[in-house]
Amino acid sequence: MIYQIVAVVALCSAFAQAGKVEGNSTLGICGYEDTCSAGGYAGVCVSIGGGCCPGGTVTSGLCPGSSDIKCCTAPSCSTPSGSGSCLSTSQCSGTPVAGYCAGPSDVQCCVGGGGGGSTLGQQIGATCDTDVALGLANQITSVLNSWGYSFKQVDSNWIHCSGNCVLQSAAADSLASAAAAVNDYITLNSAFRTSAEQYLLYKWYQQGRCDISLAASPGSSNHEGGRAIDTSYYNYWVGPLSNYGWVHSYPSSDPVHFDYNGSPDISQVTLKAFQALWNSHNPGSQLDEDGIYGPATENALYNSPCNGW
Repeated sequence: MIYQIVAVVALCSAFAQAGKVEGNSTLGICGYEDTCSAGGYAGVCVSIGGGCCPGGTVTSGLCPGSSDIKCCTAPSCSTPSGSGSCLSTSQCSGTPVAGYCAGPSDVQCCVGGGGGGSTLGQQIGATCDTDVALGLANQITSVLNSWGYSFKQVDSNWIHCSGNCVLQSAAADSLASAAAAVNDYITLNSAFRTSAEQYLLYKWYQQGRCDISLAASPGSSNHEGGRAIDTSYYNYWVGPLSNYGWVHSYPSSDPVHFDYNGSPDISQVTLKAFQALWNSHNPGSQLDEDGIYGPATENALYNSPCNGW
């Protein structure tokens, strides 16, 4: 499920080299090296140091060139018609607007897609799909990236999943090693999700909606830290995963769930990232950046725009 706005970015000087696709300096659109795909979304290889992935999800190891060139998916964008996220036109459930995103012609600014102009709270009773929070989720991930946390797209040779298939780098490597050791692929139901998506799951769980049998409150799920997975084939994978540091944490209450304790627990940090993001856009309604899901943070999540700021 993995997950923006204000796409006014500096022109990336890294793409002045021959063979690169140039951007549009007038609109502040970066050039790009190549196309890529991560978490089920079409992306482009851009300079991260050049500020070319505002509010998007950054994935390493998928692009040619220097270490600064990384895969950027669903960055924020802003058009005269409104703000949104840069998506493939085939993935846009809103209105695609051309000319405001780095990438090939089919990557356009998707305005009003997913949750449209609604808030997370307004979506609690309207959907069972966490993708409505994609824009906001991408902004939270961008904050985590800026704080130095390393996430990685899982190895599709050994790990099959749909949606935002990202984990902390060490967890992603360990999972691939476990699958390779038995020469079989593992199918995931869930991996990393931000506090915005966790908030929706938790609310659906509280209200008995969407067939959610168990969900932790925001800031307390290892999925928010990118070190947890769910797989329906848990009986088969208990042994191989345990050999590579994965723990079958809740065999009775949540048997599909495994945790990798070799990566740090940053579930509260992910909630802190949301709190910091909220504070940067709401100077008159500041939250304590403590990673605690209290009434004020719950209210802020309810009132946060699905597409981000």
